[in-house]
Amino acid sequence: MSRPAAFFDFDRTLISVNSATLWVKAEREAGRVSSWQLFKAAAFMVQYHLSMIDMERAMNSALSTIAGQPESDLAERTRVWYRDQVRQHLLPAAVESIESHRREGHAVILLTSSSPYLSAAVQEDLNLDAVGCTSYEITEDGCITGRVKLPMCYGKGKIDHAVRLASIHDLDVDHSYFYTDSYTDRPLLERVEHPRVVNPDPRLRRLARKRGWQILDWQPTGGRQTP
Repeated sequence: MSRPAAFFDFDRTLISVNSATLWVKAEREAGRVSSWQLFKAAAFMVQYHLSMIDMERAMNSALSTIAGQPESDLAERTRVWYRDQVRQHLLPAAVESIESHRREGHAVILLTSSSPYLSAAVQEDLNLDAVGCTSYEITEDGCITGRVKLPMCYGKGKIDHAVRLASIHDLDVDHSYFYTDSYTDRPLLERVEHPRVVNPDPRLRRLARKRGWQILDWQPTGGRQTP
């Protein structure tokens, strides 16, 4: 018999910040991002928070800055960056919720628009059962092309990734849980039996109140959570 999963978004759900902001800052400090690229990234972050972004366009724009780089270099740089600059932002209540679901026998799965390299670091760190993420096109000689693979793990695409993982791990998506902060995740929130809204953006907060979805306040110092 298929078992439920607990699907978790990453940015502002498992961590208290948006990891893309941390990445751009780190790349800027390393001299790999120009002032103009920094400005564009900031504009995209505003659009993302307001759930008004063309994510495919934004991702391809961001990836164009690393086109031609070896994938192995990006993976290692991401691993070190996660360890040194991202992991410290994990929310204690999120980690507690993961452990609670694990005790209930639920599969614990990351669903994020973040890169496969960040997702791999999070999966290893939190001992997650699986990840669904946005993948990048790679050349035959192992370099970044500058474009994403479709479907992205974003918006309706998260349902595609959830269903794919469910078929692999014998999971029941409809009777699962999904934790997220973003209105863009509305399609999967409406699909699962147990939507969980975490530190939501303004549009998602309004929708959650209208639908009667549980709203969780997960703060860096700890917060209440219910699996």
